[in-house]
Amino acid sequence: CNGSVRVELSGQRTTSDSGALLLREVLDNSGVIEALEDNLVDPRHPLRIRHSLASQLRTLVLQRAMGWIDLSDTDTLRRDPLWQLACSDARGTTPLAQDRPSQATLSRLLTCLGR
Repeated sequence: CNGSVRVELSGQRTTSDSGALLLREVLDNSGVIEALEDNLVDPRHPLRIRHSLASQLRTLVLQRAMGWIDLSDTDTLRRDPLWQLACSDARGTTPLAQDRPSQATLSRLLTCLGR
């Protein structure tokens, strides 16, 4: 159980994609991301990984589910606090300092998965 979500609008940084948090819960409860991660090989060097495979997969799935179908949309969303929270491996309500994966990072993942 993740508890309640409190949204405060300050006028500085707002989003219209709050449904991504609900979809994150659905993904977590379904185990889809973990199943994908368990069955895919991550060829990256462990010491050079900045974004986990699960975080990248979560980003791809949530973006498409929310209607952001082009990878070029990734750079629009990567600094959005809600998207950072929805796609991160971390749980909770603390704002995250790290940006989401870039368009180039997700493109490399899709190329790797396509092989």
